[in-house]
Amino acid sequence: MKHTICIMLFFQLLLSKPLIIMNNQSYPIEDIYKEYGKKEWTGANKNQQKELINDFINRRLAVIESERIGLQNKPDIAKNYMIENS
Repeated sequence: MKHTICIMLFFQLLLSKPLIIMNNQSYPIEDIYKEYGKKEWTGANKNQQKELINDFINRRLAVIESERIGLQNKPDIAKNYMIENS
């Protein structure tokens, strides 16, 4: 019984760590699930998961860069930005 509890706590700690840390923001595995779906993630092999992570990072970097240069302040772009991020 003690071993089972220790193993469960270990996995809980392991799963609570962020998968990606970028620009001082943590992204847990749940963010990957939201973006691509848990079924797609768990069904992917290691290379496919690496591609999904790279795609996730590239998308986040694009959002960060667009905010940095002020694209969210342009009315025609801000409308699309709000729709995609809601």
